[in-house]
Amino acid sequence: MYTLKMFLEEKQNTVYKDRIRDLIKEVDKIIEDTDFSYLYNKENRLLSIGFNVEENQMTDTYYDLLASEARQASLIAIAKKDIPSKHWNNLSRTLTKMSKYKGLISWSGTAFEYLMPNINIKKYEGSLLEESCKFMVVSQMKYAAKLGIPWGISEAAFNLKDLNSNYQYKAFGVPWLGLKRGLADEMVVSSYGGILAITDFPKEVLQNLKVLEKQGMYGKYGFYESIDYTPSRLPVGKKYAAVETYMAHHQALILLSINNLINDNILQKRFMQNPEIKAVDILLQERMPVDMLITKERKEKTKRIKYIGYDNYVENRYTKIDSDLRKCNILSNTNYQIQINDKGEGVSKYKDIIVNKYKETSSTPCRNIFLYKRYKNKKNMEHSI
Repeated sequence: MYTLKMFLEEKQNTVYKDRIRDLIKEVDKIIEDTDFSYLYNKENRLLSIGFNVEENQMTDTYYDLLASEARQASLIAIAKKDIPSKHWNNLSRTLTKMSKYKGLISWSGTAFEYLMPNINIKKYEGSLLEESCKFMVVSQMKYAAKLGIPWGISEAAFNLKDLNSNYQYKAFGVPWLGLKRGLADEMVVSSYGGILAITDFPKEVLQNLKVLEKQGMYGKYGFYESIDYTPSRLPVGKKYAAVETYMAHHQALILLSINNLINDNILQKRFMQNPEIKAVDILLQERMPVDMLITKERKEKTKRIKYIGYDNYVENRYTKIDSDLRKCNILSNTNYQIQINDKGEGVSKYKDIIVNKYKETSSTPCRNIFLYKRYKNKKNMEHSI
């Protein structure tokens, strides 16, 4: 029997289907209207990191490594025929070694650079990208174990705030994977950095999360952004500090990674079903090269950063001021400029207008406005300042 309830449900389903069709059309239009050719430099065959609208030109800095989150944009741009496929071959494939293993290097040695594109893009077994991603995870585990901290090192917020109490943000990575200098000077572990590897290393990721949870990384809305082990940013006696904030895009990466684990890489399958992507997926099947350029063969010795106390400091006291050694300071905000010395003498200028009297050829050093205060002490003697 066909009831009123069945009729209403059918009507509601029709509304939902119409809405879904409209959303698909909107998304298709966004994809069609996105033109990557504006970011493509034909001379070096690379994509610029951005386009300066004010100057109407590309930024003169480029994504030139295959081990980069930008390879996702490269693949889509080639699939859309916005840029030629030879761009893919122009991405650097410099490798590094660890024990018997090898893999691609990145700029910062972060989990984000290697693993983020894998949420959508399929990894073919035995391919250069698949081997490099596993190499990165193994490197993370080994490096973290030597430091005695959990793994999952990636770009993240760390335990330092600005004047508005906003956590600061930067890239952290494994030293022998990244070209960036100073990666060994700080120790910050992100929650999402480890979870990105959950489809390939589910047990290891779960064990790692348990360690993070014990160290106070789990809050009301899930795992916090990161945990900072850098001694210079910690109170005396503390070994770590949880960065108790949530970043929307990192939480999204966590949810998408878990979705891929539960539903057998469903996001990859949906993405690769697009005919345009199928046409270029041969680029993802590249094998590990036989002839290769190896960098960072001499690895830095992994050392845990130690807290430096300043109890035994040296103090120098100066009782006599050298009047011949003048100290000067210049302040400016483009429009207003001040030049002043340690005696308060100086000049100020607003744009092209000299505010106080000044002559470059004058032999008189005092060129400023001085205030004098006259007062009397208990003995009725006058003094001036």
